[in-house]
This record gives sequence, structure tokens and C-alpha cells, in this order.
Amino acid sequence: MRMRPVAPVTSAGNIADAAPVVPGPTTPEFNMPAIEGVSFEACIGAIEQTAGALGPAMVVENTNDRRVVRFKTAQGDLTMTCSRADATMRMEQG
Repeated sequence: MRMRPVAPVTSAGNIADAAPVVPGPTTPEFNMPAIEGVSFEACIGAIEQTAGALGPAMVVENTNDRRVVRFKTAQGDLTMTCSRADATMRMEQG
């Protein structure tokens, strides 16, 4: 079977026009590192949705009241923290 070469989707000529599919830590949409009043279950859902877009996360902490995960992105690490005790979701770059 002979394979044909596939043209690149992004080339040096159009890379400046490329946009991230999911807002990351360096995009203008990413301006709320802490969100209050989020149920623990909704926060876990946000982590799962992010994992669907970015790929699997490294689990840093996983207890009944707190979950911390880290995603590797082109813009750097993205850490998401869910806290049942204070009903917050935090997103931090670094």
C-alpha cells in the first residue's frame, strides 16, 4: 500500500491566524482564576470537560472534599482545583 503525503493544516504562512480551541492561560478569555459558588460536582464536571478538550490530566490530589489536577498545554501547565468546603473552582497557570 502506497501512502500519500498529507498537506499540513498550519504552515508558516498561516500560523499567526491560528487560534486555540480552548481558552488557555494566556488568552484574553482566561481572566477569572477563581470562581465562587460552584458545587463540587459541577467543578468535577468542568475538569472532565477540560480533559475532553485538552487530554488527560495528572491528578495531584483526589479526596472526597478536594480535587487538584494539572494539564500540560502549549501555554504552560494549567492547574484546576475543586473545593467542596468553600464551593470554589480555581484555575492557575504555573
